[in-house]
Amino acid sequence: MLECRNSSLRLNEQTIISRLNFRISSGEKILLKGPSGSGKTSILHLIMGFIPPTDGELIWKLADYNKLNISTIRRDIAWVPQNFSHLGSDSALTHIDNIFNYQINKASRPSLNYIRSIAELLDLTHEHLKKKFSQLSGGEAQRIAILTAILLNRELTLMDEPTSALDYRTADKAMNLIINSTKALICISHSSDFDKYFNRIINLSKHDEL
Repeated sequence: MLECRNSSLRLNEQTIISRLNFRISSGEKILLKGPSGSGKTSILHLIMGFIPPTDGELIWKLADYNKLNISTIRRDIAWVPQNFSHLGSDSALTHIDNIFNYQINKASRPSLNYIRSIAELLDLTHEHLKKKFSQLSGGEAQRIAILTAILLNRELTLMDEPTSALDYRTADKAMNLIINSTKALICISHSSDFDKYFNRIINLSKHDEL
């Protein structure tokens, strides 16, 4: 489905990623690990097409990434970043509603009852859903982002430290839901507690698969 072939990234004359190779197929769950500065978030940015690789190739469904197809590729990917500050003026429900107002998402718009049922699995009440992002705690905002990605049900989900603000019990509950509700997943985490959830682990400090 997605293949990274000998991809490198250099920014401001600094090598961020060097000759990275991996492939993910439908249904696989991959964990990216490595120290700060090893390029984990940059890899997700490459996959989203936010930045192009300096060398090498990214391939989606047998087609090379390019300026003409990147919008189409993004329609197949759900993205959960670390920072949600740009959503401060919207309530969680408004945020979800806005996403499903896009033409590409209208056909899969979930009912309010379904949204609430998934939210409850993440320990989110209807009161949480009505709050603005600026009124939510970091952990609540993360769970809203996880909820949104699950509702989108894209072919590939990318998550950057999705449970970093959650306690162990809540993080474990969220990760089990993520693993069981996503089609294919690439996730970043510093926590060794995450290893058990994934089919494969890519250690960026060594460029090894564990």
